[in-house]
Amino acid sequence: KTKDMYVNVIENHIDSIADIPIGMVTSDDIQSCLNECWDTANQCQKVYMTLKQIFNVAIMNRIITFNPCLGCELPKIQKSKKARDLFDNERQALYNANLSPKVKTYLYLCAFCGLRKGEALALTVDDIDFEKRLIHITKTREASKNIKARIKPMPKTDAGIREVVMIDVIFEQLQEYIKDIDTYYLFTMKDGNIMTESSYKKFWRKCKDELNSYFDDESITTLSAHILRHEFSTNLFYSGVNELKTQ
Repeated sequence: KTKDMYVNVIENHIDSIADIPIGMVTSDDIQSCLNECWDTANQCQKVYMTLKQIFNVAIMNRIITFNPCLGCELPKIQKSKKARDLFDNERQALYNANLSPKVKTYLYLCAFCGLRKGEALALTVDDIDFEKRLIHITKTREASKNIKARIKPMPKTDAGIREVVMIDVIFEQLQEYIKDIDTYYLFTMKDGNIMTESSYKKFWRKCKDELNSYFDDESITTLSAHILRHEFSTNLFYSGVNELKTQ
């Protein structure tokens, strides 16, 4: 992902200094480059980090003696909002909306099993143990604009390798869902391949559309799969599970 960031910055965000010999780039040149994306603080930070690394390597190789990024100003990044669980209307729709089997299964896995997006998208029929009522989490699906969708054998952290107990609602939903699919992975594109990032975005829009169908207007707009995971953690916490165990 770091390489992904570097490639994006180099290809799309440093045109104003791209033709200047590296030894002649000034701090003013760097600041002008940063100012072009000033309104998007996160992107500005990424441009700065990438350029700083480039010039540091140039110094290490004795091509230049000074890093022109030093002293440049950066916009302040607003602190992200505190992670939340479901709003009441989102919870109401999750339980009561007329959801298609694929959407319902995915949303329930995130909300009632605490699966991350990548973990859910990497699930196969072999990961579901109906006899022991367990879901085996051993891999994750990774994809981005510059990374082709792929399955990694390890999840986000070593602690992510785990077995999740299926409560009744998940057990019943998975039984019905798996019975009617003919793919190895639980969630795929129409051709049976794992979801690309663009296909997932379309699928997530479908998830929100189906939840919104429970209301007369589009009430659910900011929901994400990670919020569903926080719903799971919140429920565990209020059930008496130690906070560290819900991370």
